Amino acid sequence: MATFLGPFVKGYAFSDEKLASKFKFDPSDKGRANTCVDAILETALPDDAYVSVTPACLNGTEEIVAVIVLDDDFNKERLQKKPLPRLHPSIERIMEVLDGQDVWEKL
Repeated sequence: MATFLGPFVKGYAFSDEKLASKFKFDPSDKGRANTCVDAILETALPDDAYVSVTPACLNGTEEIVAVIVLDDDFNKERLQKKPLPRLHPSIERIMEVLDGQDVWEKL
C-alpha cells in the first residue's frame, strides 16, 4: 500500500558507511548497501514499526539515502521541532547502521 507523505520526512537514514563497516564491504559498493537495506527491511522491521521508507536527501545535498520515516510534514521547521514517537524495538536494534534522527527532503 502506498503512503502519501509530505515533502519533509523525519526519522532515521541507512548509512552506507555504517552498513559497510558492520557487514564488511567497501562503502562505495552501493549495490551491496542496497542489498543490506532490503534484507533489513524484509527480515528485521515489521510494517508497524514505521510510517514508510522513502528515498530522500539531507540539506540539499545530492546524496540519496533510504529513510525510515516516523513522521512527515509540509513544514520543515515544524517537523524539526516535533518530537518523534517512541521507537519500535526493531528500530532500536538496528541503530548501529542508521544516521539520525533528522529531517530529510523527500525525493
